[in-house]
Amino acid sequence: MTVKSLKRMTAFGIATGFGIGYMPYAPGTAGSLLALLLYRLLPLGNTGWLIVSVVAFVAGIWAAGLVEKESAKDPGWIIIDE
Repeated sequence: MTVKSLKRMTAFGIATGFGIGYMPYAPGTAGSLLALLLYRLLPLGNTGWLIVSVVAFVAGIWAAGLVEKESAKDPGWIIIDE
């Protein structure tokens, strides 16, 4: 596996919510429900969730930008922006 393919796989994983974006019905809603479930299950506190949010924001910008270069403009299966 090359660095380029690992970078691509990581970007697609982040952008699609680790595959949730490929669901046939309401992938954005499913991604939001996953985020809510993680929030309820992981006791990180305010500072922890702030850090997670900033990291997810930055990673999402990177991943969505990279994936969008290889696909159509704003494909529905990119759910990191939900």
